Amino acid sequence: MQNDFLQLNKKNKTFPIKNLLSFGTAVLRKKKILKSRHEARLLMSKELKSNELFITLHDNLEISKEKKVFFLKNIYKRYCGKPISRIFGKREFYSRDFFINKFTLDPRPESEFLVDISLELISRIKKKNISVLDLGTGSGCLIISIILEAQKKLKKIINASGVDYCEKSVEVAKKNKKRFNLGGNLKFYKSNWFSNVKNKFDIIISNPPYIKSEDIEVLPDTVKLYDPLLALDGGINGLDSYQNIQKDVDKYLNNFGFLCLEVGDDQNEAVKKIFTNNSLRLFRQYSDYSGVVRNIVFQLGKKDLKK
Repeated sequence: MQNDFLQLNKKNKTFPIKNLLSFGTAVLRKKKILKSRHEARLLMSKELKSNELFITLHDNLEISKEKKVFFLKNIYKRYCGKPISRIFGKREFYSRDFFINKFTLDPRPESEFLVDISLELISRIKKKNISVLDLGTGSGCLIISIILEAQKKLKKIINASGVDYCEKSVEVAKKNKKRFNLGGNLKFYKSNWFSNVKNKFDIIISNPPYIKSEDIEVLPDTVKLYDPLLALDGGINGLDSYQNIQKDVDKYLNNFGFLCLEVGDDQNEAVKKIFTNNSLRLFRQYSDYSGVVRNIVFQLGKKDLKK
């Protein structure tokens, strides 16, 4: 099929956008991809470094052979199941575009709850300068979103660190840091959970791997073929990452500090058992729009910050 794509109007020097969009849409429909026309326009917008509205309004324009080839190659990649975000190397998260690559998890919309919850926790803390640690930062989208939103909505200064075991992920996070012009108050570095962490923090957040090893194989191809296994596999029962975090988290939280976690379906009770001990107590749990408990917050110490 790839050869068929590249043979389209081979003799021409320029190619009508309208014809290419129709062809690309038809190909994606054969694969039963929803919003095929929309995705074809998105892929065309990538080639023209434009936006979907421009493509819609100017589909009578023609493009060069080189741009046609790149467009059809991307249609082929999408036909084979590669997500749009992986083709673009970017993903929207909390209304901002973040760089991603094959070493980083493709950010999920439900993880935006972690940002909202973190902002709520930040608003509870009386001091102006607040320290936050992101464990398993990946692209850095969580901690960067928290910093930017806290500055805009809460007028708080966030001193933050994002750590990841994968050095290639750390490189992407640094690229995103530069993209959003964040300075020395945000640091990204390699660490196996807390192995290279030196300081204590007011808030620690994490969206760790929590899928059971045996369930990886039944994940959609868009996930299991394109998201890094390191960011998905939570071990036999999906709880390995939580157990690793629990071993040392007490040492890296300030007194009355918060630990905010994303959890998998039906894992909330197991995760609460792992973390609830003499120093950590359950602060609150949060459900997503479908009613599933998606986030759990623990607090170090026995007194509520309100008191």
